[in-house]
Amino acid sequence: MIDGTKIFCTMSPAATHLMAAITYVADDGSERYGFAQIAVGTPGVVISEDWDALGMRASGSHSITFDGVVLPADALRGGFLAGDPIPYMERNLTAGLFHASASLGIAEMAHQTATRTAAARGGEHDTRTRIAAAEASIELSACRAALSRTASLIDAHRRSNPTHVGTDEEIRALFTEAQATKTFVNEAATRVVDRALAMSGGAGYMSGHPLNRAYRDVRAGAFMHPLGANRAYDLVGDSALGRALKLH
Repeated sequence: MIDGTKIFCTMSPAATHLMAAITYVADDGSERYGFAQIAVGTPGVVISEDWDALGMRASGSHSITFDGVVLPADALRGGFLAGDPIPYMERNLTAGLFHASASLGIAEMAHQTATRTAAARGGEHDTRTRIAAAEASIELSACRAALSRTASLIDAHRRSNPTHVGTDEEIRALFTEAQATKTFVNEAATRVVDRALAMSGGAGYMSGHPLNRAYRDVRAGAFMHPLGANRAYDLVGDSALGRALKLH
């Protein structure tokens, strides 16, 4: 039986099934962390109409309440000891890259919108516009390179371990690399969008303009898990200093 609340359940208005992270007590008495697949029509599942955010307004990320939801045993997917970071890292190796790629896509769109508009105006562009366009172009190149490199490292690892997840050290290193990339891309993408808005002038500030939406949506990347920016800095810093990595 499940009781609790899940926040930011993306696309919940259209969902037929939900996947919720849960903790539970196994038959041996140990506390474990797993994932439950839950049909939306199950008694006790309530989707709240409460998604009212700064950005990502189209995602329908309402909160879900589980009130005495009874599930069959086969609804449980996976499961590992609560507090063990390695299985969590292995399961979420690529999750940070998905969020980073979304941030990068928003930034690319914003940069393209701003530079095309500026070019269409013709004439001599002021120095600040040229600098902003150059800085954004440089950061976008760095973002693409970082994302490509980290994805390639994960792909190579999985090709080398077709029947096994790899060693703990390998998983730690790859997860840390992915979190460093996610954090860098999220922050660089925000700077690119800010520059695009500055290049656009007042037009981009108006509701309905694509830069207005980009300015709001790109800021969501910093708190998308795993990991949010605050925790990512802790993890990457601990890794650089040779400290034990903690996620729970």
